[in-house]
Amino acid sequence: MRSVRDSISVIPLARKAHAGLVKWSVRSGALRLWNALARRRRLILTFHQIRPPGRLLDPFDTCPSASVDFFREILTYGREQFAFLPLQDLCTARVGSKPLAAVTFDDGWRDNYDLAFPVLRELGIPATIFVTTGKIGSTELFWQQALGRAFHRAAAHPAGESGRRLRRALSGDEGAPPTPELYRQTVSRWKRLPPDQRKERLRRADCLPSAPAEDSRCFLNVEEIREMAAAGLAFGSHTVTHPLLPQLTASEMDRELRESKDCLEDLLRRPIEMIAYPDGAFSEAVLDRVRAAGYRIGCTTQRRRIGNGKDGLCLSRIDCSWYAAGVPDSFLPDVFEWQTR
Repeated sequence: MRSVRDSISVIPLARKAHAGLVKWSVRSGALRLWNALARRRRLILTFHQIRPPGRLLDPFDTCPSASVDFFREILTYGREQFAFLPLQDLCTARVGSKPLAAVTFDDGWRDNYDLAFPVLRELGIPATIFVTTGKIGSTELFWQQALGRAFHRAAAHPAGESGRRLRRALSGDEGAPPTPELYRQTVSRWKRLPPDQRKERLRRADCLPSAPAEDSRCFLNVEEIREMAAAGLAFGSHTVTHPLLPQLTASEMDRELRESKDCLEDLLRRPIEMIAYPDGAFSEAVLDRVRAAGYRIGCTTQRRRIGNGKDGLCLSRIDCSWYAAGVPDSFLPDVFEWQTR
């Protein structure tokens, strides 16, 4: 279920009101008092894509991203406030003078190696990368990014063939302009479609997943994964194909859970016992299959507090790719404190 904070982040007026409340709390001193009373003692920060300097947020991409400069600022500040530990140690370690924190990445994007890995090494911060194993070394984007490219083309030429194809694929939204809001709504709806039906709509929109024109590979390859693992980074499963696990049958779930685990264990020659659920989606049935597959740590996208050694298969995380006070990539320590309280 989406939290109140997550819900208001997609509504411009609510986001402005939220930013004003944050600024008032900083000026009044209420934020410092609240943090002292209610601060989390264990925290998992999560990232997806890391963008190079100068590359702006893509309004037609639902995958969270942060610039490498923003990423560095968060971790530099976080290192002063938290004791960073490997994820597998977070729940059982004793909390000392500083709260405990862990860093995770979802999907296994190539930029995790190119941009995030050097920062992690420089700052001496451990991290865990949850890999969609079917995408290792892949030149194909997820369908959400492929759809975003179709929206880009349609926005640039709404009266052209690209615009017409997209409108046909959107069925009930033929007259709607290709805005970022419509894109996000479409992704949300299409996530719930059966894979064959979604693939047909992507074909009709001329946006079946393929490599971006400027690069041939989007995701980590075997050599990069092994190099990062040798340097101390941990790896976990993000399934094989990134489905919403609660939508699958028991046999389909088992294949996604076990094949991704086996793939990483063969690649790294070590047990894989951690998983992040695609889109944070899980259920009691999913947790049963996850336990049976041999996982002992599972990460969600919920924001509740992490207990001491409890709920190991449904750990909450905080996505750091939020808009700080409504300004992308503007790191403000007080807002960071507000978001992680």
